Amino acid sequence: QRFACAADAEAAWGDWRKTPAVSRALWTVTGEIVEDTTAETPIWTIQATRGATATDRFSAEHFRRSTFILVSNDARRTARELLEAYKTQWVVERDHALVKGPLAIAPLFLKDTGKITAYVYVVYMALLLWQCMQAVMRQNQARLGISLPYPNKRLQPAPTTKRLKEILTPIQILHWRDTHGAMHRSRSELSLTQRQALLLLGMDTRRFAQVPSG
Repeated sequence: QRFACAADAEAAWGDWRKTPAVSRALWTVTGEIVEDTTAETPIWTIQATRGATATDRFSAEHFRRSTFILVSNDARRTARELLEAYKTQWVVERDHALVKGPLAIAPLFLKDTGKITAYVYVVYMALLLWQCMQAVMRQNQARLGISLPYPNKRLQPAPTTKRLKEILTPIQILHWRDTHGAMHRSRSELSLTQRQALLLLGMDTRRFAQVPSG
C-alpha cells in the first residue's frame, strides 16, 4: 500500500499492529517506513518483516491445537485407546447431520431463548440415544453374525440406525377398546428383515403386541 506522506504510513502501521491478527501472530513482526525517491511525487510504503518466533504465543497455540476433549464412560480403555477408537468412528462426526435430518431440529419456530436451549438439549439427547442404539446393533451383529440389508438386498457391513428407522417405520400398530372397555393392540405381521432389525436392537418382538399399561 502506498501513502502520500510519512505520517499516514506511520498511522497505518500503528493501527495494523493493534489488530487481533497481529496480537495472535506466532511470530514477531518488524517494519519500517520507506520513501520511494524514484517516483515523480514522493511516495511512502511500509516494509514489514517476519521476525523471530513468539515463544509464549507459539506454546499456547500448540497446546490449544493439540488438546482434544473426548468424554466417554468407557473405563476399560486408556485415553490413547479412546482417541484411537474415536478416530475410527468417522460416523460420530457425520451423524451430526442427522440433527437436521431424521431428528428434525429445523425448522425452529421458538423465540424464547430458554425454550430454544431446552429444545436443542432434547434433540441432542435424542442423538445420543440414536448413537447408542447403533452401538448396540453393531455389538449384536458381531455376536450374532447377522446384519441389515440395503434396499438392493446387499448387506450392510455395519448396521446403521438410519437403516433401522427405514425398516421399522412401515410397521403399523393399532389400538382399540372393545365394548367391555378392554384395551387391545395389534400390529401388521413383521417381515424377516424387521425381525432381524429388532433382534439386533435387542428388542423382543412380542413387545409390539402387548397391551400398554393403563
